[in-house]
Formats: sequence, C-alpha cells, structure tokens
Amino acid sequence: MVMLIFTVILPQFFELFNGITLPVITQIMINISGFLTVNWIWVLIVMAGIFFGVRALLQVPSIRVKFDRFKLHLPKVGKLMGIVYTARFARTLSSLYSSGLSMIRAMDIGSKIVGNEYITSQFPEAENKVRTGGTLSDALNIIDGFDGKLISTVFIGEESGNLDSMLISISDSYDYESEMAIQRLVTFIEPIMIIFMAFIIGSVMLSVMMPIITLYQNIGG
Repeated sequence: MVMLIFTVILPQFFELFNGITLPVITQIMINISGFLTVNWIWVLIVMAGIFFGVRALLQVPSIRVKFDRFKLHLPKVGKLMGIVYTARFARTLSSLYSSGLSMIRAMDIGSKIVGNEYITSQFPEAENKVRTGGTLSDALNIIDGFDGKLISTVFIGEESGNLDSMLISISDSYDYESEMAIQRLVTFIEPIMIIFMAFIIGSVMLSVMMPIITLYQNIGG
C-alpha cells in the first residue's frame, strides 16, 4: 500500500504544485516518490534480498540460537513467548510420559517441539541430569526460558508421587495461558502497527494539504 501511494497516487497531486514554493515535508515526499517511481523494481528486489538473506542467516544454528535467546529476553514480549513455549513442552511431555515413554525420551522429543532453538540447546544438560539420578524439577530448573510455574508444579508432583496427574493438570492450564499470551502479544503489536501507519499516512496527507492550502491562499489573495 505504501508503494502504491508513493508511485501512483502522490505523483498525481505533485503535478499540481509546479511553480510554487513547497514546504520541506512536501519536497521530501516528492523526492521519495520520484525515487520509488523510477526504481521500484530495484526496491522490491532489495527488500526480497533482505528477507531471504535474514531467513538464510536464521538457518545457521549458532545465529538461530542467539536470535531465539534475544526473543526470550525482550521486555514483556519475551515473557509471553516463554509461556507459549512452556505450554508446548508441557503438553508434549504430559502426553508422551502418560503413554508410557521414558522421561528422557519424552524430554528429548518435547524439547524439539518447543520451537525455540535456544531452549532446545539447553536440554542435553537437563536430560543428563535426569539420567544421572536427578529429579525432573531440578533438570527443568536449569532451562532458561520456561515459565517458573512449570518447575514448581513438577516438584509438587514428584513430592506427592502424582507426577502423571500433575503434568496433565499443568498442561491443561498452560493451554489456556498460551491462548491468552498469544492474544496479549497481538494486542501489544497492534498499537505499534497503527502508530507506524498513522505516521506514514499523516506525513503523506500533510505533504499534500500544505501546498493546497498555500494555493488557496494565493488565489484568495
């Protein structure tokens, strides 16, 4: 839509402003519009190159781990994403363990379903902790990125001897919390998108209206 505004709609208005002194914002918009009109194909190629370049970089394991760690430590957003990842792991672990799979195997499969390479990269150490006789709660406690309620619930299940039922209970709870977290993420992102679009549209309208007002004043004078 922005490309359409700058290459099709705005040039029709700018033709009316020939021969008058233009405000700075209008001149900036004319320059941007002229550049995009002439080089729009190259702009699209560069944008596509950036998109696929970033996508290729994220296929590199070390870069993907750092990027996924960065996401988890973003203010507000990171905590909500952590709840989503925890919900995925809790549901998978509960289903696999209750079906008779060993805890080590269930942890290994669950770690790959989480969807965050940074969290997945920490699981070999956690699995080794369980393999050498440690508790599941202690093993999960070393995972950076999971919601703390999962560890405390698993600990209670181990102490009471009802780990199976506690895993089912916590997975049901996290399913709901995950849906709420996704809704809050969308609610958090929407105002940013609205502000960005308002800035673009407001700048465009201002660049068009100011010269029009000047033209009317000149005619009236």
